[in-house]
Amino acid sequence: MAEYSRVKVLEMLVNGIYFGKLNLADTKQLQKFSFDAKDWIRFANAPLVIEFKILDVYKGDKDEKTAITEIYIGGLSVDK
Repeated sequence: MAEYSRVKVLEMLVNGIYFGKLNLADTKQLQKFSFDAKDWIRFANAPLVIEFKILDVYKGDKDEKTAITEIYIGGLSVDK
């Protein structure tokens, strides 16, 4: 049982453009998502602004509040 809601689906936008949906398991374990370099090439000439929108949650037992504790973004490298 979990008191609060947990994120189930995140929408990812890069520079305001839809990039994809991330489906999360209902776990506290680290979850990784990988993208090919070709996925980033259209953003090669601009600073990256990455946004996430919560689209769906796993309902909590006590409260509807939902929070994201941490998001790590690593390995981004676009050579010019």
